[in-house]
Amino acid sequence: MVLKDFLIRIITAFILGMAVGLERQYRQRMAGVRTNVLVCVGSCLFVMFSSLETTGDRTRIASQVVTGVGFLGGGVILREGFNVRGLNTAATLWCTAAVGVLTSSGYILYAIISALIVVISNTALRPIARKMYNIENNVIDEEVVYEINIKCSEQQEFHIRSLLMHMVTEEKILLSNLESNDTEIPGKVWVKANILSMGKNDMCMERIVSRISLESGVSAAGWEID
Repeated sequence: MVLKDFLIRIITAFILGMAVGLERQYRQRMAGVRTNVLVCVGSCLFVMFSSLETTGDRTRIASQVVTGVGFLGGGVILREGFNVRGLNTAATLWCTAAVGVLTSSGYILYAIISALIVVISNTALRPIARKMYNIENNVIDEEVVYEINIKCSEQQEFHIRSLLMHMVTEEKILLSNLESNDTEIPGKVWVKANILSMGKNDMCMERIVSRISLESGVSAAGWEID
């Protein structure tokens, strides 16, 4: 391999890695411009080294690049509770390494097409994936009806009802029924509310009940799934 070919391939790997990394950087992902450029250039250098050595096997070096980038991609995958983040970034790094391998072998046009496909996958497919995710959630989520019961004084009944409706509106859930019933204790009433939620929303119920229980005149407050 002459120096001219080496420069063309390494500069192409730099540009293509930067093209992929700019999209990741724009979305403020952990692996941005520099990481993608280094992965693309690094994989290109490893495979080109095997071309410089007459005894080198480019396919073997390329397979080692795939394994090495796999470990690198594992470093950007994070777990937050039940959610996993970084899978798309790790896959992008893996594809960036493939672009570098293509570039190192002199397949410049193939590498450019591959880089464009990676960028399009991360941009054009993003809104489609989000739309499908929202549709799937709407299908999967079941309607859950909660019942909130609050015992308060008759003087505070109107205030408790108003506060309850205000909090339900803030939490963006649906109040399907609100009524008041007398208790066995004179001067006390039960304020009962039925709330409709798409999927379980226990923390929301806790916030509402905890807030209302702080009001004066409230002697009991609780919730349950109806």
